[in-house]
Parts: sequence; structure tokens; C-alpha cells
Amino acid sequence: MRIEDAGAVLTGGAFGIGRATAIRLARPGAHVAIAAVAERAEAEAMISTALEWRGRCDLLISNAAIVGYGAPHEFSSDDWKRILDVNLFGAIWAMRAVLPHMLDRKAGHVSFVSSPVIQEGPGHEDSLGRQMRDKCADPEAFLRTDATR
Repeated sequence: MRIEDAGAVLTGGAFGIGRATAIRLARPGAHVAIAAVAERAEAEAMISTALEWRGRCDLLISNAAIVGYGAPHEFSSDDWKRILDVNLFGAIWAMRAVLPHMLDRKAGHVSFVSSPVIQEGPGHEDSLGRQMRDKCADPEAFLRTDATR
């Protein structure tokens, strides 16, 4: 797939890794729709809007995620519901909404993004997680990060 003129939907593109990804896609000419979804209806509306806008969706990147603050065993049921709605179900609903379109076209890509911050929690990032967090304030610096070291 060529990025030029591609139709992309990106969840969690307002800051951090998502913002850097949106900039990286848009620079060569991709048309990027940025949204946040946690509910099935939101995901369906997001994909429908993107399809009306571009006529196709070549790429779905599920990047949206939130973390709870504090000890996980002290999170309320509402805290856990919100975390799972955004981190898990938002990605599932977005994928389910876009796959019929991609299967009909026999084209498209779906990508799920995670980060050490989400895996280990805020304040407990390993050196890569810290490096990514610090560089995401500057998307250009993030794009120059060599994550293989």
C-alpha cells in the first residue's frame, strides 16, 4: 500500500505516539481521520464518516488507550469499565466496523498499538517507555527514535 492519498483512521491521535503517527502519515499525503471511540456506535459512526469523506479506508490504527492512576486493586468498577471500554472494546468495535469494507475491497490494513506506559503503568516505564514518553512531546524527535536499541 502506498501512503500517498491513502485513507487512514487513527484512534488516539491527539497526542503522543498517535500524534506522531498522524503527522507521519499526513506528511506524504495520507488523509487521516482522528477519533476516540469506546462504544460500538461511536466506532460505527467513525468508520461511516471516514468512508463518506474518502470513499474508502485503507488503514485503521487503533492507538487509543487510557491508564488508571493508583493501585489497580483500588480501582472502582467504573474505572475498570472505562479502561476496558477504551483500551479493549474501542479497538474491537473499530476493527469490526471497518473489516467488512476492507474485505469487500480485498484491501486494507489494521494495526493495534501499545506502549510500555500502558503495559507497566505511569511512573513505571522502562527506559524505552521513558524515551518514548519524552520524545512524544516532539513528534519529529519520536520519529527519529531508534526503538531497536
